[in-house]
Amino acid sequence: MAGFIITIAKDEQGNIPEALLACIRYGAYSTIMKSDNKSWNQAYEGTFADYFNMQAGDHVYFFSDRILYGIGVLQEIQGDCKYLNYHRADDPCVLDEMGFEELKPVYPDGTKDNKCFCIFRPAPYFFRQGVDIDEALQRHPESVKLWPYMQQLSFMKVDDEEDTVLRDMILQKNEQNIIDGRGTFPFEESFHSRLNDMKLIPYSFGHIGLLDLCINHKKPGHLKHEMALEAALCDTLTHSDDTLFGHWDYVSHQVPASPLKFIRWVDKMDIFGYRYVPGYCAKSKYIIIELKKDAADEDVIRQIMKYVDWVNQKYTFGDYSMIEAYVVAFDFPEEVIDGRNQGCVRNYMKGVRPVEPALWNDVKLIQYCYLNGNLAFNEIAKREE
Repeated sequence: MAGFIITIAKDEQGNIPEALLACIRYGAYSTIMKSDNKSWNQAYEGTFADYFNMQAGDHVYFFSDRILYGIGVLQEIQGDCKYLNYHRADDPCVLDEMGFEELKPVYPDGTKDNKCFCIFRPAPYFFRQGVDIDEALQRHPESVKLWPYMQQLSFMKVDDEEDTVLRDMILQKNEQNIIDGRGTFPFEESFHSRLNDMKLIPYSFGHIGLLDLCINHKKPGHLKHEMALEAALCDTLTHSDDTLFGHWDYVSHQVPASPLKFIRWVDKMDIFGYRYVPGYCAKSKYIIIELKKDAADEDVIRQIMKYVDWVNQKYTFGDYSMIEAYVVAFDFPEEVIDGRNQGCVRNYMKGVRPVEPALWNDVKLIQYCYLNGNLAFNEIAKREE
């Protein structure tokens, strides 16, 4: 189970922000996305990717003025936990064609800049007593990996380990409140009941609408924006097992892959995830994907291997066999294929008694093509077994 940390601006008078209270009261959150262009910019495409990564059952926390409040859980209503605020809200041009009220907005007190929203409910409550970020970092420095990177982000996905630490800290701090049934923020069922009574199909959204805005008409199959391709892969890997990438239980994007430092210099994996041993919460494999909207160049080989070594150091602790790596690009020149064959190799020792030498070379080259509403992937230059 993953978690989402949502940032709410602090109240200048030092009170609990009204925006936070409203989100908890209605059991819904929406990011402000302003656009006067005919396409989305990279930041908003990244926001759509964050929503695509959401699944019912993931936890929800709010972060405001150094304090983390929780706990909520994303709730499925009519098959999903996220919807558009109004018809065709994922089209930045729709308001040029129709008035806001004609598009039937549903988000409470929302505006035209609330494009989509997620739905959640308390699990078991949203407590007034939160956890300070310093306390979390002091008590669990190895587990709280991503929260410190939240600068300039509206919200962030954290993995099951970090989610468990944050959830447990909030529950421990509020044990007496749970027993006494006090110290919680109010939650109302009214908005969820309204959604249950609606036909939500016109409010559903996915990556196709996003990609249609990024088609390069001069180069068939090519996309203009790398972040749009990233969002599409987040959507695909989160909700479909029927791809050449296989099944993954946790998928996130723009995941830090370097020691903590100034945000502008942090290296980030385009897509990172893992899957469990079937039926258990034991991680069996990790996935790393590096994306290039154009043809790949030789630098991508060094880049993907830097991330492979980082995951091996921080997550698999020397066992390269737990890592699957992919480079997705529009095309692959021969020098890149040769670079993969020669450079994407690691020799390592496996086991303890006995120790066995092992070879890892699991980097696949995947060519993408987007035509007629279909995002297709094809593995090229497969390694010989």
